[in-house]
Amino acid sequence: MLPWWKRLLYSFISVLIGGILVGAVAACQSALGSPDAHFDLERFIVSTTIVLVASLPGWFVALPIVVIVENFNGWRLWAWGAAGFTIGPIVILGFVMYVFLTDPPPSNGSYSGGPGFFLLAGAVSATTTALYLLLVSRSQGPRQLLP
Repeated sequence: MLPWWKRLLYSFISVLIGGILVGAVAACQSALGSPDAHFDLERFIVSTTIVLVASLPGWFVALPIVVIVENFNGWRLWAWGAAGFTIGPIVILGFVMYVFLTDPPPSNGSYSGGPGFFLLAGAVSATTTALYLLLVSRSQGPRQLLP
């Protein structure tokens, strides 16, 4: 079993790498999407930083799980992996519900949002969770992945 501070460190490293990786992919998507666009380093750095900072609330929500859970053997690995994959979209859903309830949309029913935030949050959650579980499982040594 890993000490809590090492799991916390692995979690922080995972959210940094996951946020930077997904932010970099999101920033490059616009440059690769159209033939007239070009790579802009400033846009790349700003987009990556925004995704990284926006992923920190999900990390704060996941901290109790990171500190409390010590056993990742067998089916628990997959259960905590599924829980980790859903943290980002649930945080975004909570934020969207808060905004909707405090400032409802106009009566014509127009909505300017889309699934982009949910996809981005899901990508960060999936990348971060997969990296965290990989780091924790590698540190705990060989074991059984399936029951």
